Amino acid sequence: MELAHQILLLITLLGFAATCGGLLGQLRSRDPEVTGGMLIGGWVQLIGWVVVSAWQLIGLAPYSEPSGRYVQPIVVAVIMILQLILLASNRKFTSIPRGLWGILLIMSLAESAIAVIWQ
Repeated sequence: MELAHQILLLITLLGFAATCGGLLGQLRSRDPEVTGGMLIGGWVQLIGWVVVSAWQLIGLAPYSEPSGRYVQPIVVAVIMILQLILLASNRKFTSIPRGLWGILLIMSLAESAIAVIWQ
């Protein structure tokens, strides 16, 4: 059970790496764009986070009992969903504004920070 849980966490981290890496890779680009890898990374991250959160809330191993904490998983999931909506809606454009690029990067870093720090 612990191995399956660790694999789910790894999948979530890979989704974060694809999304954040795609954004950081366009740091010096004059016209940043939403790539397919960023969109797929957002989906992978969201699906992985929902499964890990459900696992924790139910109380399967390695968690000894069901978690009564509902706020943190919901906050992270909402940020991920908003980021995914922004990614999907701006995928069709050849470039995105720098402000939107910054918002997507902040959302990517915030969801990971909240998931790791807020325990």
